[in-house]
Amino acid sequence: DGLPPGITPQDVKMLFASTYTLILTTCTGEVYVLSENPVAWANGKQGSDNVWHQVMENPTTPLKDVIVCRGQSAKGYALKKDGSLWTWGEKVQLGANQISQTVSLDYATKMLVPTGISKIKMIQMGTGQHDTASYFVLDDLGQLFVLGHNEYGQLGTVPYIKKIQKTWAISRYTDGSPVNDIVWVSSGEHQSWGENTGIITKDGKYYTAGNNGYYMIGREKQGTYNYWGEANGILSSDIVTFCEIGSHCSAVIKKGNSHYGYAGHH
Repeated sequence: DGLPPGITPQDVKMLFASTYTLILTTCTGEVYVLSENPVAWANGKQGSDNVWHQVMENPTTPLKDVIVCRGQSAKGYALKKDGSLWTWGEKVQLGANQISQTVSLDYATKMLVPTGISKIKMIQMGTGQHDTASYFVLDDLGQLFVLGHNEYGQLGTVPYIKKIQKTWAISRYTDGSPVNDIVWVSSGEHQSWGENTGIITKDGKYYTAGNNGYYMIGREKQGTYNYWGEANGILSSDIVTFCEIGSHCSAVIKKGNSHYGYAGHH
């Protein structure tokens, strides 16, 4: 079955895929990585790219108690049961206002948690230019906190900070009000470029931000949208229940419809 030694299909809680990389989370909270990129292994780059590697906090301590793990082609992003956030890999952020924009971590490292956050409901890891990282965390109050690279406005920050958001910030609508009413966030996490994001509000409204090259987030013109806005083709009466943002296209599902809506590359 191609799984790590000692891991059966019944042990697998989550399997995540991105460019050149698979990340497996077990039901007991361990994380394993199969990747072409040694920095994604989180074990001090020990081994080869054709075997699974257990993610470690240091050379002797495995990362444990993980309930969800996402990532990118050369990095990972995990949430533990205790509410702590962890990251590793190439060009990552810790939320600590770090001076360098290109920090690489060979082991899973604890991040700062956003100030004012409630219980974490969902995490996503987007991408920036040159395989940099954008981080998203959604709590049970509907608040969306963001961190990292923002060249295309994929974080939805107001005021817009083009290069990098070095500390956690709450995402905001164009009028400056906080994004605190959403139930779902999707970033272009399954490919190492894309720089775009979608969110769904509690009342089923769908907004996108970021790179709209080839109309891949459904906005009115190709180019950059550094603010949240509605996608074309969705009516004010539509209730969107799911969205998935890709690096070439995006898809949504609306209530009462048996097929999905699509924007982007054909």
